[in-house]
Amino acid sequence: MSRLHKLTATGAKALTKTGRHSDGGGLYLRVQSGGRKSWLFMWKRESVQREVGLGSFVTVTLKAARQMAQTAREALARGEDPKIALRPPTTKTFLDAAEACLKARDLDSLNPKTKRKWERTAFEIAKPLHRRPVADVKREDILKILTPIWQKTPETGRNVRSHLEIIFNYAKGREWSDAENPALWKGGLEAVLPALNRANVKHHPAMPYGDVPDFIERLRERPAIAARALEFTILTAVRTSEALDAVISEFDLDAGTWTIPAERMKSGRHHTVPLSDRAIEIVQDMRAAPVSDYVFFGQRPNRPLSNMSMLMLMRRMKAKNAVPHGFRSTFRDWAGDRTRYAREVAEAALSHSVGDVVERSYRRGDALEKRRGLMQDWAAFCEGELNAKVVQLRG
Repeated sequence: MSRLHKLTATGAKALTKTGRHSDGGGLYLRVQSGGRKSWLFMWKRESVQREVGLGSFVTVTLKAARQMAQTAREALARGEDPKIALRPPTTKTFLDAAEACLKARDLDSLNPKTKRKWERTAFEIAKPLHRRPVADVKREDILKILTPIWQKTPETGRNVRSHLEIIFNYAKGREWSDAENPALWKGGLEAVLPALNRANVKHHPAMPYGDVPDFIERLRERPAIAARALEFTILTAVRTSEALDAVISEFDLDAGTWTIPAERMKSGRHHTVPLSDRAIEIVQDMRAAPVSDYVFFGQRPNRPLSNMSMLMLMRRMKAKNAVPHGFRSTFRDWAGDRTRYAREVAEAALSHSVGDVVERSYRRGDALEKRRGLMQDWAAFCEGELNAKVVQLRG
């Protein structure tokens, strides 16, 4: 290795001769015609001369150039590429992470409503975080975003927190951050955000289950899409929004299942619904002449049926003191009163959590096959086939 520190700051500034001037140890000051000067580091690998620029003489001091040259020499001693060692670390912002995460999730493959929720979280609600390095975002920053909406619009608050947690997990997976996920719920925000008040929740008016078979019979006489959507909602015991926003890609009709993604679930967890024969038939009929990705499509292009359509249909059918969402309660009452299925199976059918955290950690399955029997029996009851007998225990 040649002698180090051959140049001086004053001497380097005075140099005008075109060419490379060595400071030793691979560091050179290059003087070009016209007087332009720049630093470079040179080395040989496999008898091939290589070099990497270290910056302009105007902006990089002799001391800084020597520090970079030392970094390059240490990289060579480790058998590494000096260019990589000298590359400045890239600081990713929250916006970088959000854009990359959304691209990885292929939002265009999701239904427009779910896509819009993701985009609203990343680009509108979380806008104050855009220029922040993703590794520097703290829990307090997340609280500033969530607090104004947490109790005012609980469903939006839950969705936003879930989306943020996924974005920060993505950033950690890409090694853009090694900090604790600031949007984490368990062991994190759970301890500081107030519990959502459910004491004042108004229960949706529900039809007595004994009236359902007659109602279904009258419903099937109506050819409207709203009638098929309502029957499907009743048979699957899902929320109305979950049924109306369903897209065909969520269904595996060969397996007889419908998987609702976490982004569309109130619980924030994906929910697999075992489909009864009649539910499968409805989906197949709706896809016979598809005009949209939505199973129950509306009048506007690529939009689902209006969320008021089923309610208005029930009013026209004189279904008093009942609304579409109330059929979840109707189903639960029927399962508890008229069947011997375990409580946990009926609750799982509604995508409800059962038991405390410890109990749930030991019950990792979702009782799919047991629920399949339950939903088939419910469909049979709705058609009047099981109206006069108690359903036997299936599991």
